[in-house]
Amino acid sequence: MKRSLRFVSVIAIILSAVLLLSGCSEAKLQDNMMVSGMYLEKRNDIYTVGIIASHSEENLYYEAFGESIKKAIEKIEENSGKKPVFSHDMLIFL
Repeated sequence: MKRSLRFVSVIAIILSAVLLLSGCSEAKLQDNMMVSGMYLEKRNDIYTVGIIASHSEENLYYEAFGESIKKAIEKIEENSGKKPVFSHDMLIFL
């Protein structure tokens, strides 16, 4: 009796942990832009970053200039209102 009660308790704890600790985080898909291609160019200490992003059956193009690649990407994020996600990037031109 004690053994079966302990077994059920352990299973309940494991199932609770799996259900509570898994799943999506707070980041929503509509808050992100999936980058499928980008290019980088440097001229006279100014970086140009162009991003091709997939968004619901259409591709959007963004371009920004900055003193660094990071600043240019931050400008793209500011202008688009979405955070670029580079994990789906298939093409990079340098």
